[in-house]
Amino acid sequence: MRIDVLSLYISLVGCSHGSTLSTLLYLQHRLLYLLPHQLSVHMTSLVETRLPVFVHDLRHSWIEDKANLAWLEQRPDPLHDLCDPSGEIEGQPPSRVIPRDLFDRLDIDNNRYQLPRGESVDRHAWINLQNRLEEMKKCPAALQQVTYLNLEIFLSAFDEVDPNENTIELLADVLLSMPNLAMLRWNIPTAFNPRFEKTFARRGVKLMGVTHLTVGSKGHFIISVCPNIEDLKNEIPVHYCSWKPRLRWEESIDVLLQVFSGAKKLRNLSIGCMDTWSPEFAREIVVAVPNLVQLTMMGQLINTWSESGMEATALVHSVLYALREAHNLTTLHLPESYDLGLGFDGGPFCGNAYMGPSGYLTSRQTMRGHITAVDQGILLAWTALPHLKNITIAGTPPVSVQRDEKGQVMKVTHEWTGRVEQYLEEEYPAPKKGDIVDGELVT
Repeated sequence: MRIDVLSLYISLVGCSHGSTLSTLLYLQHRLLYLLPHQLSVHMTSLVETRLPVFVHDLRHSWIEDKANLAWLEQRPDPLHDLCDPSGEIEGQPPSRVIPRDLFDRLDIDNNRYQLPRGESVDRHAWINLQNRLEEMKKCPAALQQVTYLNLEIFLSAFDEVDPNENTIELLADVLLSMPNLAMLRWNIPTAFNPRFEKTFARRGVKLMGVTHLTVGSKGHFIISVCPNIEDLKNEIPVHYCSWKPRLRWEESIDVLLQVFSGAKKLRNLSIGCMDTWSPEFAREIVVAVPNLVQLTMMGQLINTWSESGMEATALVHSVLYALREAHNLTTLHLPESYDLGLGFDGGPFCGNAYMGPSGYLTSRQTMRGHITAVDQGILLAWTALPHLKNITIAGTPPVSVQRDEKGQVMKVTHEWTGRVEQYLEEEYPAPKKGDIVDGELVT
């Protein structure tokens, strides 16, 4: 039985690419994990499908309705119905009309969990990329309509070490066949970006229509492929910043600034995972991106291991003050309160501290530290940059900002201003005697 299931799964993901042995090892490893969890659900939805897998991967409410998928499967030629740009299905009720925005977003992601239909995706990285690209290339409607492409490659220990050169060439072909592509999320494993960069440079790949770009670790070469970007975000999880200090963007900071300066239309920039910010780097950003309107600073603002107290506060202020030279800047998004370097470390990170009858006390104490850091950070920011229209911490703006006749900030109000203890009691009420909290009786 196990061999039959393995053979079936091989036929589903396709093993025509890469080493058969490595693929078998990968599938055996994943099957042992998936069988007790979601394999049965995933396989029943794909075993007899007449639709390309990339259609099943669409994050669209119409596709997420299993009734629509079943209806498509019963059509004489569902692939033609979906992929012919000029085709229309007539005489059907409104609920069965294929929506015009069906292919607005396309996903190539080999590792996704908790999808809306209760399924999960866990596929061989480079095989999945090759197969999805081949499917998309056969679907003119998808290539014509797509405005947002999400490209996410996750490598497991059982994946091929390198992508096939034909796969990289195919990706270039597909990207150049997307005339309406406006948003691109590029997250290729760090070590492989040079391979894609070399091929794209040789092919002269330019995505002139892309205005919004999200880039993963060391993927900055793709910025020059999209010369008309207006919105750029480097996307590296915050936890990655904290425990991989030598694998960040600052290793190639000069290259990064050079690439920024080549993006003449760049207005919105989200950047993080720096070792620390400095006044010098803030000024370099301003020079490299002269039209900067919105800046999002992610990760640690300063190194709290080497700076603390008044020195830390002064350093934060000097970093913010350097941004005064960004004359077009109107909006600044500062990082989380525990990344401001103002004495708050985020509180206990173990959930146990917040559980039980006394857990509310820990929650209040943590929130109190958050409030102190936010109040101090927002005051520093408005003092350094009074001309801005919006300043937030972790994306949360204050309730109000009062200015005088000259436009100087007089008062910043949050929902807890002037009533901190009352606010904490409202947010984290004390349990009553006789209540059961996390399985414990309050006495």
